[in-house]
Amino acid sequence: MKGFETLLGLLFASALLAALARKVRLPVPIIMVLGGVAAAFAPVVRELAIDPDVAFAVFVPPLLFRAATTTSVREIRDHVRSVALLAIGLVVATTVVVAAVARYAVLGMAWPAAFVLGAVLSPPDAVVSITLARAFKLHRTLVSLVEGEGLLNDTTAFVIYGQAVRAVVTGRFSLARAVPEFLLVGLGGAVVGFVVYLVISRLRTISKDPIVLNVIWLLTPFAAFLPAERIGASGVLAVVVAGVLLRRWSSLAVAAETRITGQGVFDVLEFILNSLMFILIGMQSAPSCAIRAPHRSLTCSARPRS
Repeated sequence: MKGFETLLGLLFASALLAALARKVRLPVPIIMVLGGVAAAFAPVVRELAIDPDVAFAVFVPPLLFRAATTTSVREIRDHVRSVALLAIGLVVATTVVVAAVARYAVLGMAWPAAFVLGAVLSPPDAVVSITLARAFKLHRTLVSLVEGEGLLNDTTAFVIYGQAVRAVVTGRFSLARAVPEFLLVGLGGAVVGFVVYLVISRLRTISKDPIVLNVIWLLTPFAAFLPAERIGASGVLAVVVAGVLLRRWSSLAVAAETRITGQGVFDVLEFILNSLMFILIGMQSAPSCAIRAPHRSLTCSARPRS
C-alpha cells in the first residue's frame, strides 16, 4: 500500500500546488515540477516504483485524446507545411545532430548505436509540450503548431528507431525500407483510430444514459492506443485520429447534457494526470530517484541509496 498511499499524498499536494500557482500567477506545470523536486527530498515520501510502460499507457492516451478533442483542426490544416517540417524534418535533424555528437563524444560508439540514441531523444513529448504551450498561454497559432506536431513526431521517431536498431543488429541501413515503414506505421495508426471512431460512434447510440456514455468515452483512448501499439502502428496517431473524428461527430450526435457531464469528467481526469505527471518529472530530477534495472521501474525514495 505504500506506493498507493504516496500517490494519494501527491494528488492531495497537487491540489494545494495548483491553488498556490494561481495565487502567485505562475504556470501550474512549473509549480508542480518544483513541488516534485521538493517531494523527492521530503522524509515523508516513501519508496515509489512505477513501470515506465505502465505509466506511458496510463498517462498518454487520455491526455492525447483530450488534446485531440480540443484542438482546432482548421488551424492545423492551415499550417500543415509547418507542422510537417516540425514533425518530420525537425525530428530527423535532431536525431542526426544527437547521433553525431554521441558518435564523437562517446569513445567506441558506432553510428547505428548513435542513431538509436538520437531516435530516443529526438521526439518531444506530445503531452508535456501541449500542456506547457497552453499553460504559458502562447499565441493560438503556436499552440496549434505544437498540437499538430504531436500527431506525427512519434511516428517519425518510431521508424528511425526501428531502422537504427535493425542497423545495429544487421550492420545495414535501408532507406528504401524506412520510407514505406514510416507510411505503414502512420497509416496503421490512422486506420485503427478510424475503426475505433466507427465502433464508438455506434456504441454511443445504444444508450442515452450520460454515465454509461461517458464511461465509454473514458475508455475510448485506450481502445485506440493499445491495439495500435500491439500491431506495431502508431498508438499516438490512433488516439489523435479517433479523438478528432469523434469530436466532430459528438458535437452533432450527442446530447448537450452528456457532453457537459463528459467535459467535467475529463477536466478532473486531465488535472489529476497532468499534476501527477509533472510532479513525477520533478521527482526524477532529484538524486534520490532513478530508473532501476532489470524491472525498468521508476524508483523515488527520500532515503539515500548505498
